[in-house]
Amino acid sequence: GYPTVQGWKYQIRNIPALQANVVYSKKILTSRFNEKVDFSLQGEANVGTIWLSASLGPMARISLRGLLLPMYDSSLHGAAINHDPEKRKGQRELFLYLNPSVQYQGFDATIEGSPFNDDSPVTWGLIPFRFNAEAGVKYRKNNWNLYYSFNYRGKELSNIVITGYFYGSIGVGYIL
Repeated sequence: GYPTVQGWKYQIRNIPALQANVVYSKKILTSRFNEKVDFSLQGEANVGTIWLSASLGPMARISLRGLLLPMYDSSLHGAAINHDPEKRKGQRELFLYLNPSVQYQGFDATIEGSPFNDDSPVTWGLIPFRFNAEAGVKYRKNNWNLYYSFNYRGKELSNIVITGYFYGSIGVGYIL
């Protein structure tokens, strides 16, 4: 058989968590490129017992097919406000998006342990400011949302071994 795992005694202790997230996006340069390209300024805040952070950066959408849908009906954020199935029928968009951002991280329980006690044996201090970026492609047809993204997260903590890292994400969603 396999040997018994020895490292679990060093994990950050489990505790209940409560988290809230808000994203705000404001379109800028509204009519410059005739709705084939648009630019937004996007801010995000996380408040809770897991993360306390804020980020800000530009967001660009570049259409690969037709005109971009309005932001409220776009698959950019994985949702649409339009309730009318007849208006949604036949709606589609395909676009590239780029979203570099600067993030301030005040707290991260996955690295620092609980904000309420100090009984996790191995924790690290955070680097408060970091650069993050996301680029990808999103497609929406009727109620279906599909996307692929490539992400970069800047170095999160002061340690000679830890560096920034890359990862990809694939998503499929259906709007009811």
